Amino acid sequence: MDKKTGVVIVGILILMSAYLVSAGIGDWFKGITGRATTGEANATITLSGTNSVSVIIWNYTITGISAVEDTTARILFNISVTDADGAADINDSSVDINVTRASEATKVNDSCAYNGGQTATTRNYSCAFDMWYFEEAGTWTITAIANDNGNMTYIQNTSTFYYGSTQAMKISPGSLTWAGVSPGQKNQTSNNDPMLFNNTGNYMVSNLTVIGIDLIGADTSYSIGVNNLTVDIATSGACSGSACVECVVDAVSGVTMQNNTELRIVNANVTRGNHSVNDGSTGQEQLYFCMPLVPSNILSQAYTTPDEWTFTIRSYE
Repeated sequence: MDKKTGVVIVGILILMSAYLVSAGIGDWFKGITGRATTGEANATITLSGTNSVSVIIWNYTITGISAVEDTTARILFNISVTDADGAADINDSSVDINVTRASEATKVNDSCAYNGGQTATTRNYSCAFDMWYFEEAGTWTITAIANDNGNMTYIQNTSTFYYGSTQAMKISPGSLTWAGVSPGQKNQTSNNDPMLFNNTGNYMVSNLTVIGIDLIGADTSYSIGVNNLTVDIATSGACSGSACVECVVDAVSGVTMQNNTELRIVNANVTRGNHSVNDGSTGQEQLYFCMPLVPSNILSQAYTTPDEWTFTIRSYE
């Protein structure tokens, strides 16, 4: 190798060393393999609309809805929510309703569901709520609310429906008994009262009447007139003689029954309410029965009514 060739080789080595130091071995290999040394990325920004929504309760015409005895009545209807910025801007989770009447607890449904109905600017939602048998008859208000993802202002709309009255009740026990009574005894109370009345409707102003029927013996030559029995809302509990308040009829409570005659039981009310509370007064009434005097001129045998006594809810306003 001559001197000139050696100088050229040294020069090449110096240039290669400088490239490796400044760029790095990895970049150098990228350069010789053709791999890209730059990249690209996308950026997306979603802008929500600035218009607020509008709300329409559109098939709310609820007619003929009355309390269903001892259970609930389900009311179904739809809501349409419109947004000028497009249906996609509507906040599905914001759609809900409440149902109100001044004297009653507010009902809330925060689970109105999108039902698949949609246009470019409107989405439809299905809602439901239950009306209890004891809730007050009259006009109720439905308020529907919704918002969107942009303006986020809650908008509401209201409508009304009429909830009708239902008159109904259940009685227990179905039969009254007296055990071990003898002719001529006084103030003999029933051994299986009180008779419990549950108001299973939402009748507003109520009172109880009774139609009693004479009791006929197995030997039908003998009978016990129902006018020998009293019915009262009061009791002395386990009692005897004059201490039995259910045996005394006065202006405060009680009535002496008359055969096949409807009589009002003084102060016997079965007002509407949730009788499942079972406190003896909420949607309930209790009646107590007595024979102030067992007839002395009758035969010792079983006596029963040929027909049932009739208890009826009446309105006295």
